[in-house]
Amino acid sequence: MFAKLSNVISRAKAHEESASDKPFGGVNVILVGDFHQFPPVAAKASAPLYCPCNAEKDSDYDVLGRKIYEQFDQVVRLKTQIRVMDADWLDLLQHVRYSDCSECHLSMLRKLILTHKDCPATDFSSPPWNKALLVTPRHVVRMKWNSMSAKARAIAAGVSLVNCPASDTVQGQSLTLEERFAVAAKPKTGRGRNHHEWAGLADEVEIAIGMEVMVTFNVATDLDVANGTRGHIVDIVLDTREEVSAIPSQTVQLQHPPIYILVQMIRSKALPLEGLPNGVIPIMPQLKTFNVTTASSQKISVT
Repeated sequence: MFAKLSNVISRAKAHEESASDKPFGGVNVILVGDFHQFPPVAAKASAPLYCPCNAEKDSDYDVLGRKIYEQFDQVVRLKTQIRVMDADWLDLLQHVRYSDCSECHLSMLRKLILTHKDCPATDFSSPPWNKALLVTPRHVVRMKWNSMSAKARAIAAGVSLVNCPASDTVQGQSLTLEERFAVAAKPKTGRGRNHHEWAGLADEVEIAIGMEVMVTFNVATDLDVANGTRGHIVDIVLDTREEVSAIPSQTVQLQHPPIYILVQMIRSKALPLEGLPNGVIPIMPQLKTFNVTTASSQKISVT
């Protein structure tokens, strides 16, 4: 954000210098959202905007960004909370904010634990719990939850669970045995990396018609098809090289990624496509690259 703010100021100064016949009155900048930049977005203690900079340790952009931030002279506080409608829960959140919870707040939280004796009976096979979403910071838990949910819903709906493999290539050609071994043997590195995931894409994705899905890449932000957008699959269009021309009512292991899947988005700014209902858009396979080194010390870029 500091870099963006400094770019705004630099352009403003350039505009002011070039437009001598048209006086420039300054730039209005509005920050919207979490400008505190809490971890993991903020990588160091002095990264949040409210922290003073250390001229000896911080970069020129950090120092410049802090100076720009200090020039903000108006603050608007939004006091009306419209997201949480439960008065008791809102009261708890406000007490948590100031670390001022009483025993009644703690008792309310304890009753949400499924194994607690006072927790209301929860039937995960009936609404709304049968469509409950799991929020977890654990990647492995999320992967297992998604896999089990996909299988359960495919069985309940009587549709096929389709296993879609990634298609790895080097310069458009299939991987040799040595290259495949290099990909399989590549060690897990970096925070949040998963052994069955390369460049943010999984080795295999399980999908089924009717399955609820979430976009995890910014496909088309101008059309609101961005990270976090939700919907459900209405059709799967297979690659022409597949041996099956249609998806039978069973588990299917594909040899190639589908050409595309049709997804009915909960919300979308995309105009209706010819022959498709409003809000249904095609999502094609994503392309990413990563580097590996073969046993013969040759570095290759895998797509």
